[in-house]
Amino acid sequence: MTEEESALTAVFHAQPDEAGATIRATACSRRKLRAMYRHDFILRLIERFGTALRSLRDRILRREREDLSARAEIVEIAQQAGLDLAVARTLTPDLLLMWLAPTGEVDAAKFWLMAELLYLDGLDARASGGEGWRAGLERASTLLTRLDPSWRPGDRFTSAGERVAEIKVLLDPAEA
Repeated sequence: MTEEESALTAVFHAQPDEAGATIRATACSRRKLRAMYRHDFILRLIERFGTALRSLRDRILRREREDLSARAEIVEIAQQAGLDLAVARTLTPDLLLMWLAPTGEVDAAKFWLMAELLYLDGLDARASGGEGWRAGLERASTLLTRLDPSWRPGDRFTSAGERVAEIKVLLDPAEA
């Protein structure tokens, strides 16, 4: 736990002082603490689903899957992470950004996970000859371009910049 996290936790769980007054965290500190816990939760989810996401990507690219299994797995992972892939598919890239970050504050882990899900959904649609695969990849790219290109949730995962480069090749092989 970092120094800031320790301080926020100490303030949040403080006991009454000698005069009997309860020390309370400010609203700002509470929001920071909640945001920190939510960010950590999303990172743990990404770590938990990381192997499944990589395995699913490999199966899609090698077409080693049953037709409906990949989509069902992608939707299940999104639901377990508290993300609604069906809604994300219907939004334009600008509306998707507003939906995921209504205050304008980007949660890198949340953006990366949603982008990865949209990317896999687009790959699956492309592999099965479905429509809309380009739009899915474009949505994923839009989210990833809002992150630092080197950002990744862990060493075992693809960085935002690497995934954007891969998506560009898929969308326009002539550009590569």
